[in-house]
Amino acid sequence: MLGRLYDSLCARHVLLGVVALQRSATRRQDVLSEHQAIVDGLASGDAAAAEAAILRHLDTTGSILMKG
Repeated sequence: MLGRLYDSLCARHVLLGVVALQRSATRRQDVLSEHQAIVDGLASGDAAAAEAAILRHLDTTGSILMKG
């Protein structure tokens, strides 16, 4: 499941992430924390935690982008 989710990310998503980084003064640190939560889930073998962290990260980024 995580493999499919990761595979669904494409260059457009990466570019949107860059835009989101530029819209918030604290977003870079937030992204690092969000990515650490993903890594922690993967490192511990907890696929559900990793998936939840990925979805939270994508939801937060999407919300920032929608605010314009």
